[in-house]
Amino acid sequence: MRTSKRTSTLAQSALDGLIDELAELLAPAEELALARAPRHEALIVCVVGAPLGGATLAMHWLAASGSFGYPTNLLAPFARTPLVGARIQRLLFDQRRARGGDLADLTPAPVAFESTLEGTSGALAPNDFAAFWERYIPGHEPEPLGERVATLDTAGLGRTLTALARMDERPFALAAERVQYDLADFARALPGAFFLHVVSEEVDNACALLDARKKLHGSHERWHGARPSQYWELVALPPVEQVAGQVLHTHRHLREARAALPSERSFEVSVAELRTAPRRAHAHLIERLATCAARAGIEWDGARLGEYRGPETMPAPPAPPRRAAELAQREAVAAACRALQPRGV
Repeated sequence: MRTSKRTSTLAQSALDGLIDELAELLAPAEELALARAPRHEALIVCVVGAPLGGATLAMHWLAASGSFGYPTNLLAPFARTPLVGARIQRLLFDQRRARGGDLADLTPAPVAFESTLEGTSGALAPNDFAAFWERYIPGHEPEPLGERVATLDTAGLGRTLTALARMDERPFALAAERVQYDLADFARALPGAFFLHVVSEEVDNACALLDARKKLHGSHERWHGARPSQYWELVALPPVEQVAGQVLHTHRHLREARAALPSERSFEVSVAELRTAPRRAHAHLIERLATCAARAGIEWDGARLGEYRGPETMPAPPAPPRRAAELAQREAVAAACRALQPRGV
């Protein structure tokens, strides 16, 4: 039976109400959990990059590696009480209980490396944790914050992320588009923050953004995703040039911002390397994280906890376009990317 749009909206409203009620009931427990959390720093891996440029694939890779904690679909409804949510998740999926039989049907499935524009599927699949970020950095789309940074509760953000990392003694990794246009500010506010810059082939990335506009909004005209500082210049251009500029300006900004940070606080990885050599990419990341931890005085046994348990290869990229319209669109995007490069992008 097909569910009407009205019925679906009512169901979502009821679910949102339940989440709000739980957040209110659990707020005192969250405060207690935060008060009890160790005060020393931990590694927080912030995954940054252009929208639809490989961050979700990178999060699947980090989750499957076994070296990192991360926000799950189960944890997402606890965005306002994540420390309580993390304890509930641990209780439900603790393998000692599964072996006892009472929760055997909750045995976690391997990371499936599957996602859509709407998100991932599975209780322990990575989640973008959007509602969590909204608590600390309100706004519709990621964009440069400028002077707004001084008004944000960055101390509270850091304490919560550090407490999540300290719960199981692993770095906590999460998609962090909301902070990527203000890396220097957040690097100062979060001493344990490390920035993993994921880079996809620029034409593929821009084409994916153009397709997402059509699928989500019914038109190529409507902007989707992060807004670099050149946003108001870009929105005056045709859609093809908008997405090209969105990708190129974002990566240029990230590289310039990372160059101003100590080298051990960031790492760039390509989607191509993640797909073909994930173990090698993981080894390079762990090496950089170990240096970051040492320089920041953070205790972390990278040699033991950084052992790679993920796949040796990851899913192949999408098939190249074949239809004439798709090929024409790709060539238009490629031309826009080439045109932007001489301007210093």
